[in-house]
Amino acid sequence: MTGPTRIRLGRIWLIVLAAFAIGLPVIVVIVMERNGPIWPSVPILLGSWVVVLLIIRSVILYKTYVWGFRKQRETARQNIGRLEARIEEAEQRSRDNH
Repeated sequence: MTGPTRIRLGRIWLIVLAAFAIGLPVIVVIVMERNGPIWPSVPILLGSWVVVLLIIRSVILYKTYVWGFRKQRETARQNIGRLEARIEEAEQRSRDNH
């Protein structure tokens, strides 16, 4: 998939991830509240959740950068291959003319 379809799917996944990131702690806090006082554990719960989301974000960014680097390297190799072919072609013409 490329173009607008890929962008739309990327946005959908971002919305789903945001809903999950916001909704899960809220649901957990509501469930815990029914069982009694939760205020001593809420900061620990939310802090842990933030750390988990930061780790997930770091992994996603790392994979994105690695993918971009590989794509750039592949494109560079293709360009180098084309330039080498043009150089060989020019050298061949030069030899044929002399």
